[in-house]
Amino acid sequence: MNIGSRLKQILEERKLNVSELSREASVPAQTLYAMIKRDSNKADMDIMVKILEALDMDLLEFMGMEPRKRKTDTKEEPKEPEMERRYRRREMEDYLL
Repeated sequence: MNIGSRLKQILEERKLNVSELSREASVPAQTLYAMIKRDSNKADMDIMVKILEALDMDLLEFMGMEPRKRKTDTKEEPKEPEMERRYRRREMEDYLL
């Protein structure tokens, strides 16, 4: 499934519209409409990061794949938000490139 069709599906499942996601993600609504209409399998990484953060999803969840397993070991310190963003960005770069 391409990015645009998956985005449309998620919006329908969550009963959200493009304008709501646009405000939440700070991405122009026209950009989101174009992604959905073109149903491309490529997207700007910065835009995808904003969309994923607004939807509170990681890339694997977004693409309908199994979410990554996270360690629940209490000895390990939780990742800082900046580190988490970098990790998501690396995942997207690997997927999109």
